[in-house]
Amino acid sequence: MQPGAPTPPRIFTVLLVDDEEQVRNVVSRMLQRAGYCVWLAASGSEALSILRTAPVDVVLSDIRMPGMNGLDLAREICRVWPWLRVALMSGYECPAALESDTRLSSLPFLTKPFESQALLDLLKVVTGEHAVPDP
Repeated sequence: MQPGAPTPPRIFTVLLVDDEEQVRNVVSRMLQRAGYCVWLAASGSEALSILRTAPVDVVLSDIRMPGMNGLDLAREICRVWPWLRVALMSGYECPAALESDTRLSSLPFLTKPFESQALLDLLKVVTGEHAVPDP
């Protein structure tokens, strides 16, 4: 690259975790169209397996899933990979457990269904692609 040439944008990798295949497909397409590399997991345990072997920048997980739910997944990620960025989503209101757990209370949260722009804005903040202006 020549001096003074613009730096190409970084391609971020998102691990999308949701037990509903249709949600995974729709959100994955949104992310891929926006230039993200996407890994898919149908469960918390599958997500942990992927995290052990694949480089991931952000985990975007549904909260309500059978087996290991998204809150338990986020706790495990915070314990094992404390530097890894995590965002949560749900078709329900933000659960009280999310607000009361100090490790999880600062995690970004999206209520499904959401517009693609809301998702992209959240990921830009999570990945540091742009700064959020002070109020």
